[in-house]
Amino acid sequence: MEYSYFPGCSLEATAKEYDMSTREVCRALDIDLVEIEDWNCCGATAIRTLSRATSVAMPTRSLAIAEKMDRDVVAPCNACFHKLRKSAHVLKNDKQLNETVNRILKEEEGLEFTGKNRIRHLADVFANDVEPDVLKSKVVKSLENLKVAPYYGCLIVKAPQFMEYENPERPMVMDRVLESMGADVLDFDLKTRCCGGPVVMTKEDVALKLTGDILKRAKELGADCVAVLCPMCHFNLDGKQSAVEKYLGETLDLPILYFTQLMGLALGIEPKKLGLKRNLVGVEKIVASLAKL
Repeated sequence: MEYSYFPGCSLEATAKEYDMSTREVCRALDIDLVEIEDWNCCGATAIRTLSRATSVAMPTRSLAIAEKMDRDVVAPCNACFHKLRKSAHVLKNDKQLNETVNRILKEEEGLEFTGKNRIRHLADVFANDVEPDVLKSKVVKSLENLKVAPYYGCLIVKAPQFMEYENPERPMVMDRVLESMGADVLDFDLKTRCCGGPVVMTKEDVALKLTGDILKRAKELGADCVAVLCPMCHFNLDGKQSAVEKYLGETLDLPILYFTQLMGLALGIEPKKLGLKRNLVGVEKIVASLAKL
């Protein structure tokens, strides 16, 4: 299986462990990720600061480059996935903007966007292109007895009119993948609740409250860890967890792992190759519990 891979900016910097674990897991599952040549930032942070045509043209350029190959485009980052899908949807339904963006692409780089390639999230690929029995057969260290709270965040399902992605209130792709690898996936009622990522710099108290609600609920359900598939969500739940603890006045100590890191552990991949040392909340307990199996 081959896919055009759009890693996005976060996976080359603050979320490097997500890229590391993504590549390792795909290699173990015989999935070939072909990185889109000369891809550029999807413009997720430029939505309100640039012209509409420019903010749409930014992700469309990478999609147009990917169209040189007849493969689905795969993005692990929720923000990138959201922006790529939204731009493709907008151009499909706005003829004038489509003409403007394609004129820019053609004049500047000789590119054209037709929308022929599907844009998919990495979790969708694992859940729907890899048979559950195949996932099970690849497991070296079962996630058995590991209680996981699956947290999707809001961007992966937001605006269902263009996301066309499962039930926006109850996504299950990550649940199914982790269950196939033995995890006890909890029925997490806050799985699509916003963590406050968009306001973490401007209204930190609001973000801490939202993140705190998610972490406390996961603890109440008995989670050993939270699985995420969004760099911004990971930043809030993992990177800001100490600040959340001070805000709440209580200790949480809840490991936050990218779902690909959990998959990698189940596949027997070395923790170092999964970037687990980059996680701020220690994951030693999780690794140790799997080592005993």
